[in-house]
Amino acid sequence: MSGSRRERERHGTPCLREAEAAHSGVGAGGFAEECRRRSLIVAAADAADDELAAFMDAALADVTVDDESDARSR
Repeated sequence: MSGSRRERERHGTPCLREAEAAHSGVGAGGFAEECRRRSLIVAAADAADDELAAFMDAALADVTVDDESDARSR
């Protein structure tokens, strides 16, 4: 165990240990396929969520209005 890892564990930073565990399989076979599988699940859930789509459309409209206002004030 490395000194920095030992230090993190001693101070109880579980989020760092979780991040290490999440990235430990990056080089393992099937990693890219698993990422794709999970991203398709999330994309399908997002596409089926009309409330999320409306929120994102409203946020985009708000940003677009702000950008146009900034451009006119220059």
